[in-house]
Amino acid sequence: MEREIFISYSRNDKAVVLPYVKQISEAVGRNCWIDLKGIESGVEFEEVIIKAIDECQVVLFMLSDSSLRSKWTKREVIYAEDEGKRIVPVLVDGERLRGWFKFHFGNVDFIDIRSEEQKQKLVGNLRTWLGIEEEEARRKAEEEARRIAEEEAKRKAAEEEAKRKAAEKEARRIAEEEAKRKAAEEEAKRKAAEKEARRIAEEAKRKAEEDAKRKSAEDVSKRKAAEAEITQVVMTTEDETTKPSDEKKKIPTWIQKTKQIWHSTSKPIKWMVAVALLFSAIVGSVYAYFSRIVDELGTVEGLTMVKNGWGKWGFRNDSGKIVIPCKWKDVHWFEEGLAAVLNTDGKWGFIDKTGAEAIPCEFRDTEYGFSEGLVAVEDYEAFLNAEVIAEEDSMEVVNGTWGYIDKTGKVVIPCKWLWARSFSEGLAAVCNYKDKWGFVDKTGKLIIPCQWDDIHYYGFSDGLVGVKDSTGLWGYINKTGEVVIPCQWSYGYKFIKGFAVVEDNKEKCGLIDKTGKLVIPCKWKSIFRGPDDDSVYDGYVYATDENDKDVKIVLHTPN
Repeated sequence: MEREIFISYSRNDKAVVLPYVKQISEAVGRNCWIDLKGIESGVEFEEVIIKAIDECQVVLFMLSDSSLRSKWTKREVIYAEDEGKRIVPVLVDGERLRGWFKFHFGNVDFIDIRSEEQKQKLVGNLRTWLGIEEEEARRKAEEEARRIAEEEAKRKAAEEEAKRKAAEKEARRIAEEEAKRKAAEEEAKRKAAEKEARRIAEEAKRKAEEDAKRKSAEDVSKRKAAEAEITQVVMTTEDETTKPSDEKKKIPTWIQKTKQIWHSTSKPIKWMVAVALLFSAIVGSVYAYFSRIVDELGTVEGLTMVKNGWGKWGFRNDSGKIVIPCKWKDVHWFEEGLAAVLNTDGKWGFIDKTGAEAIPCEFRDTEYGFSEGLVAVEDYEAFLNAEVIAEEDSMEVVNGTWGYIDKTGKVVIPCKWLWARSFSEGLAAVCNYKDKWGFVDKTGKLIIPCQWDDIHYYGFSDGLVGVKDSTGLWGYINKTGEVVIPCQWSYGYKFIKGFAVVEDNKEKCGLIDKTGKLVIPCKWKSIFRGPDDDSVYDGYVYATDENDKDVKIVLHTPN
């Protein structure tokens, strides 16, 4: 290692010089070259000393009576002068320059090392001569520049994230309003069509009855003539269809009367009746067409969500029978015996498996279903009365609108959160008006402070939950809020049976255990259990490589 300061001294002054050298080295922050053991031969001395002086920038000559008598210190100083080195006389005894040094160098400035003020002056000069002050200033400037750049990057990232969330929120709002508008239009069209069909049918029936009554008195003779004609037709028909036994078939009286009435009815009335019957058949066909099931989703708790042609939802059982009629604008799966439903007024409630309303439809929104006996809901009145603030281009709710109810509909955690999610392992994620996430228990007590930018939607699993910090990276915390796996991944999926899939900044997937150790390196396009289940690890996983080929990897499941 190079020494930037060369100490020229007499070994007779070692006990005095060494403490000063140590103080100077520590204060300046540079190593000093000093001969502590002595050099046996002149040749070795010349090689070592010359190399040390060549590599240094400053020579401190420890001036004393002993050093003035030493031929070696004199040679060191004279050689250093010839090489253009900065030479600083340092008095360790006496009061002034003297001897051959004064003769050779004249009255140059010297340092009296015994004076604390002079010692500090020497330290300051050395830091300047060696460029230490400039180096430290440059390093501080670089650190400040890096700090400013990092803060600017964080600020821009936060701005972009805020804009993205605001855009997503606005897009969801617009989509919800458009869906509601279209649903309202379709419902209005359907009701108008039904009403018009009923009106036409009733009008046709009324006109037919009135005309029949008005004509009844005038058409007595015509009906008698018709009876004679029908009798003739019947006799002719019986002759043509005579059985081998020659028994004649008798036409029922009601058929005879129907024919009499039909033949006696005027053509306009006949046309009106025909049109009414045709229209009734068409309306019935249309209603039957739109009442058929056109879509269905997965089965949960023995019931499957189904949708008819009118866009209404209901439920069927495993045998295909509709057990809850399709009359709801939207529904969620049954969870813990209840299912969320949306009525025509745009409010959510809950029904049981008979279709009866267990909790009235009075909420603006709800989570998908009950979990651990509670469900998150958005209070409609709180939403209507919520205050908002405008910050830059986004709108944020000051007082929250989400809370939790039990299966009787009782509010057990007040609606005061901006967002709320389902309970998992005794805790539920909640978001405050600063858009930060934390966790509450079933009493509503805040167990983990709201400090995370995002959390896993389904909450805790295997005692851990994924969280995203302000840098946009994901890690994992336990139920006390302690970070057990630092935020270092572009995304981390939930833990299942001791393992979780993670993605690095190159969007490559790997697998970690609950200590954060990579058990499968991040080099795969995706990792999953199998073709039909991407969330459970039963001692093995499938990993997809760059060629979209699935590779089975066996794991050692943790105890």
